[in-house]
Amino acid sequence: YGDDFRHYDHADPDAPKGGTVNLAVQGTFDSFNPYIIRGTPAAGLAGFGGGLLYDTLLSQSIDEPSTSHPRLAAAYTFPQDYSFVVYRLDPDARWHDGEPVTPDDVVWPFDVLTGHSQLYREYYKNITGTEILNATDIKFSFDQTGNRELPQIIGDMPVLPRHWWEGTGADGNPRDVSQPTLEPPLGSGPYRIGEFDAGRSITWERVEDYWGADLGVNLGRNNFDRIAYTYFLDATPIWEAFKKGGIQDFRTETRSSRWAGEY
Repeated sequence: YGDDFRHYDHADPDAPKGGTVNLAVQGTFDSFNPYIIRGTPAAGLAGFGGGLLYDTLLSQSIDEPSTSHPRLAAAYTFPQDYSFVVYRLDPDARWHDGEPVTPDDVVWPFDVLTGHSQLYREYYKNITGTEILNATDIKFSFDQTGNRELPQIIGDMPVLPRHWWEGTGADGNPRDVSQPTLEPPLGSGPYRIGEFDAGRSITWERVEDYWGADLGVNLGRNNFDRIAYTYFLDATPIWEAFKKGGIQDFRTETRSSRWAGEY
C-alpha cells in the first residue's frame, strides 16, 4: 500500500456493525494480565501484541510481508545503521477512559515486561535503553546495527496505561501489575471486557467511540458488537457444540480424518 493507504483491500469500510460471533476455546482462564508468568489469560488477550484490548505502536500488515502500518504511533524514524528507532505518538490516541496515551505508557510497560517475565527479557534483549525525548517521541536504542526487524519488534510491543495499573482497584487496594487479576483492565483497543464467568466464558464488547476506528489498519474491521468465547475442557465437546450450533459459529479444522468423514 502507498501513502494513500485508507484500508486493506479486503476490508469494506461500509460494512455494517452489530451482532455477536460465538467462539469455543479449549482450557480455562483465571487472569486478565497476560504479561506475567503467573495465571492463565483469557481468550482475546495477547502476550505479544495487544489482542482485542490494547493497541500497539504499529500494526503488522495482514497481506504484506514484513510490513507494519501506524497505530498508536503516527510515524517512526531510524538511522541508516538501524542502531535505534524513534516513535512519534498519534496525538489522538486515547485510553477508554478518555485519557491520552503518553510516552510514559510506552516506556513503563517495557520495564514491566522485562522485569517480570523471562520470556520478554529474552525477546527484548537487544534493546539497551529507552528515552522519552519530548511529549510525543520515544527512543529505543539497540545493542547492534543492521537489524531491520528490531523497529518492527518494538512496534508490536503492548502499550499499557500506567495511571490505571498504578491506581486503586475496585476493592480499594492498590493494583499490582506483577500479579494476576480478574478486574477488567483499562484498554485502548477496539474492544473492552464485558460479561465473564471466570474459567468458563468471556464476552468482549466493541468500543463505539474507539479512537482508532478510522485508521487504515482498522477501517472496515472490528465489526462485531460482541465476541463471545465459551470454554470447554477438551476438544470433543467443542466439536459437539459446533455441530449443535449457537455456541461456536465457525471453526478451523485441523484433523483431515474428521474433515473427510464427520462433516
